[in-house]
Amino acid sequence: MISFMLDSNVWEKAICPDDYPDGEDYRELNKKIMSATGVEFYLSATIFDLEDIRRKDRLVELKAYNPSFKTEIKQDGDIINMRFTIGPSSFPYKQNPKLSKHAMMAFNTGFKVVASSRVGIPINPLREQSTIDLTNEQNEKISEVSEFIEQLGSGMASLNSVLTKYGIKKGNLLSMIKALPQDAIKPFSDAVSEWADGDTVAACIGMDIDYLVTNDMAGKAGSKSIFYKDNIQKLISKYPQFKIITPSDMLSLL
Repeated sequence: MISFMLDSNVWEKAICPDDYPDGEDYRELNKKIMSATGVEFYLSATIFDLEDIRRKDRLVELKAYNPSFKTEIKQDGDIINMRFTIGPSSFPYKQNPKLSKHAMMAFNTGFKVVASSRVGIPINPLREQSTIDLTNEQNEKISEVSEFIEQLGSGMASLNSVLTKYGIKKGNLLSMIKALPQDAIKPFSDAVSEWADGDTVAACIGMDIDYLVTNDMAGKAGSKSIFYKDNIQKLISKYPQFKIITPSDMLSLL
């Protein structure tokens, strides 16, 4: 059994090449995917939960978002136990017709979404029915990889840099985002993209998926990107099982 995780800049073209000007380059890959047997295909939850929020709206909408809090009290004799749980709540995702179409085609083909390990982040209902929940072991592994990516200055480190720039140093993730001023719209949006890329890589490694398929060459973000060549080399040194390939490489493997 061979497994692939397709990045956000690959999967839609591979699923529905006719919807893109450069789709001709993906038609053979599409045929291979549609007829593949003994192959597992995955997407990261960040594609739906974070990257589906329009860049210009990311700060405004996440500032307005509030996760759900639940309190559970149990009494056993004289002992009272109280448990607090934080989880996702309703979020105003826009109905993107193209994304919805491509997602349904991917899910009908057998693609699965790897759940996010971030607590309280909104969940896009578009991907809920095709999401694989994480085991404790997988969650711990993904968290470990995420921390390493952050040490490289990538992934969540980009968001931490924005928060530090605006003097925001205390609080949980969502409360710190709420403290950002409106003039942080662009740097915040850029940071969310790097955060999403980092979480995608962490999910791929944490789930022991064989290959991450991407076209990302860190062209804009440079060393801030987890796909920057030096960061990839360090990542592979730490996790030698991690393999990053292009769509052309994937075609040759199917």
